Amino acid sequence: MAFTANPSLAIEIQRASDDATARVARQVEARAAQLCPVDTGEMVKTIHTRRVSDAHYEVSVGTDHWPFVEYGTRYQRAQPFMRPSLTAVTLR
Repeated sequence: MAFTANPSLAIEIQRASDDATARVARQVEARAAQLCPVDTGEMVKTIHTRRVSDAHYEVSVGTDHWPFVEYGTRYQRAQPFMRPSLTAVTLR
């Protein structure tokens, strides 16, 4: 019995994969906004999701200082919000 490729099924699977990945990325974005420490509100306003390619999304923060907040410095304790957001969403 020969295997016959089904292009419409492949497209459907690709679309479903992209939709699921987008949904998870948006959940991570929302959770990061909830957990983000707010001083001036600059960081929380710049958290966003962008589609990189099929089933590949990136959740990022648009400020230069967010890593110092996330990981801390020798002068400031860490206030993680991105990593816990990813963990919380992926462990559901």
